[in-house]
Amino acid sequence: DKQIYVSGFLGGVTYDASNVKGNFGGGFAVGQILKERTSIEASFLYSNHYIDTFWNPGIYRELDQYDIGLRAKYYLLSDRLKPYLGAGVSY
Repeated sequence: DKQIYVSGFLGGVTYDASNVKGNFGGGFAVGQILKERTSIEASFLYSNHYIDTFWNPGIYRELDQYDIGLRAKYYLLSDRLKPYLGAGVSY
């Protein structure tokens, strides 16, 4: 029995740069459990940041960032609680 699932996420974002201020991020994932213990999942994430430009101090510009990903998961347990090992790629 193949099950499809959807999840969503929302949060704050940070960058390790002094001139970038994270605003917010959010997205969703859609996956399909192929067998009892394996699944594949695709995701989309959008985040927004303010950038303080060097030449115009104090003037912020916005940066939109988009991320798509693909993951494979192997569930260690087949019970209601499902810890997993996984691997993925994102762009």
